[in-house]
Amino acid sequence: VHAARRIALRSPHPKHRMAALVLAGGRILASASNRGPHSGHAEAVALRGYETGRFKGATIVVVRVLGEGVGMSRPCLRCEQLIRRSRIANMVYIWWDGKTYTEEV
Repeated sequence: VHAARRIALRSPHPKHRMAALVLAGGRILASASNRGPHSGHAEAVALRGYETGRFKGATIVVVRVLGEGVGMSRPCLRCEQLIRRSRIANMVYIWWDGKTYTEEV
């Protein structure tokens, strides 16, 4: 979550600084932040090329930075569908209560 937060802090988006980090075997396979309004969600950018199967069994971590803290970062329905098609095994995100959750996909 901390590495994804650092990536989100680099996002130039004025309102929604989001990041997605794809991990497997202790390695970062892909990472992305949203670039700005209408530029695509961080999850979709990080999962480009999923058709190759390279994300099978991996974990995706999604973080949203709000000011000095973090905010709700559960992927939207379209991103969640993409995550499922990518054969990601686990999704880590922050919910409204500020807690980090891991969900099997």
